[in-house]
Amino acid sequence: MGQLTLYLDLNLYCRPFNDQTQLRMSREARAVDIILDEARNQRYTIYWSYVLHVENSLNQNLVERQIVIRQSTSSCFCSIIPADDIRRLADQIQTLSSISRYDAEHIACAERAGCDYLLTGDDRLLRRFNRLKVQRVLPLRVVLQNPVDFLETQLEKEKSHER
Repeated sequence: MGQLTLYLDLNLYCRPFNDQTQLRMSREARAVDIILDEARNQRYTIYWSYVLHVENSLNQNLVERQIVIRQSTSSCFCSIIPADDIRRLADQIQTLSSISRYDAEHIACAERAGCDYLLTGDDRLLRRFNRLKVQRVLPLRVVLQNPVDFLETQLEKEKSHER
C-alpha cells in the first residue's frame, strides 16, 4: 500500500490555540501533532492549498498565522494552486449541499489533488459531506474524517496486518 495523502482543514492547524482543557480539543491537537510528525517522517503526504493560505491570512492573530505557516511549511510538501476545475467542483458541492464556500473549496482541492482523506474537526461539515456522499450526485472519492478517528482507523489497520 502506498503512502496516504491527506488534506487538513484549517481548524486542525489552529487546534493548539483552542482551549486545551476541553478533552476533544486536546485530543484533536495531539492527533494533529502525530499526523504532522508522521508527514515529516514521510509516512503521509500532506497537501496545502491556496484556500488554506487565504483562510489563514484572515486570522487577526499574527502569531497564530505565523505558527500555522511554520507548521505547513515543515509538514506539507505538495501545494494546490487555484484552477477552474477546482472552482467548478466547489460550485457543484455548494449548490448540492449546505456546505460553505471555503469548505466546498477545501473538499474540491482535496478531491482534485487525489487525496485519500480530508481531515477536519468540524462535525457539521462531516455530517453535511456524508449526506452529500450518500446522495451519490457527485462521484467524490476523498474521505472526510476527524483526525482522532483517522489515527484510530490507521492503528486498527496496522494491527490487522500484523496478525
